[in-house]
Amino acid sequence: MARKKREVQGDPAPMVQEPEPGVKLLLNGGKEEMIAATIPVRWFFSDAVLAQEPEWILITEQDRREEESTDSGRIGRRYAYRVDAVAAFIQIFTSGWHRFGVIVLRKDKCNKAVVDDFLNTDHGRFETATKWWLMEDMYDPINIASAIVEFTVPAGVFADKPKSKIGKLFWKWETSLYGSEPKDQCEYKKLIVPTACYLLTLYPIGMSFKYLFGVVYALIVLYMGLWWAFWGWRPKNILTEIRDAFLWRKDELEMRYNRRKKWRVWSHDEYSDKKSKWPMPYEICILMGIGILVYHNAVNILTGVAISAGIFIFSWGLYSFFVWAREFFAPKLEARKLERYQRQKQEKEAREKAYQQWLGDNFSATNIPSTVDLEHLPKPLEQRARMSYFFRINFWAAKIKVCRPYSKD
Repeated sequence: MARKKREVQGDPAPMVQEPEPGVKLLLNGGKEEMIAATIPVRWFFSDAVLAQEPEWILITEQDRREEESTDSGRIGRRYAYRVDAVAAFIQIFTSGWHRFGVIVLRKDKCNKAVVDDFLNTDHGRFETATKWWLMEDMYDPINIASAIVEFTVPAGVFADKPKSKIGKLFWKWETSLYGSEPKDQCEYKKLIVPTACYLLTLYPIGMSFKYLFGVVYALIVLYMGLWWAFWGWRPKNILTEIRDAFLWRKDELEMRYNRRKKWRVWSHDEYSDKKSKWPMPYEICILMGIGILVYHNAVNILTGVAISAGIFIFSWGLYSFFVWAREFFAPKLEARKLERYQRQKQEKEAREKAYQQWLGDNFSATNIPSTVDLEHLPKPLEQRARMSYFFRINFWAAKIKVCRPYSKD
């Protein structure tokens, strides 16, 4: 779109073209109205952005209600994708107007922390606010491009919620068990089996135990409520008091005696903080054992000292030998280390060059296709990533057809 400058002295000003956006998203062949609630998304970059090695795509999705909220910077749904993921699949759960806020991060060692910070939530709100009016300033200077993409989602692309009595029952129990409504048809069907097992087995067993123990607990409360049940009541376990008596822990015992009523009762006096000055029985046993060992094994102790000294001298000699060997072979080791470093550096430069070439061939904004063709997407550059890539793409291609999201309108 062209922007006109203010005319001076009646002369028409030249047309000034706005700069091309650094990042563009392909959602639906350039159309603003989506044909499905699960949207395949591809990203493309200008030559200037490609030269800066883009690594991450951060996307925030919002509907009209969230856009008009006073806290719009912290609500919505956020996603983070590596650029070499080629494509993303984003599910929409409300009809009407929507927008994507896109931020591109260049390659940097702190990107992982930035992505985690972008996705972190606190009580249903994102910790980092999205500044929609200043998106190009977020995560500066690693933010190399940003854009806002608006689109609409018609109401007819969503799946209908279950209408039968059985379907509504499972919907209710799935929502109750897992804390939220199923997102799409696949999730609803996947949760039917564990929900049915819970309703038919675990739930009846759990309720039976609940009421059985409830009756027992009620009887205990009734019994303890009788006045004579408090005779001899102790705040500490009797086995604990036996142990304290055996170890002479007199200050910790609860051996109070009521002389008037002639039975032991719980005294409300707090425990004393005084500590016994005499050693405990186990301490005396340990000291006696040490004394006996020293008396009967004096010769053995001297032998042990001599053996320890010999081991020390041998260890010191072995350490000195290794120090000498390291200094002797140091030049050869340094040469091998330098050679390995040079080889790794060349391999890294070759990989980066091939990656930049791959980005330019498949993600350039000058070669945007007309639609997202899931059967002809670019293949990952590394062989080891292709298997998981093809599985993910085929999984979502099938899910778009058979698992439509449910609307939360």
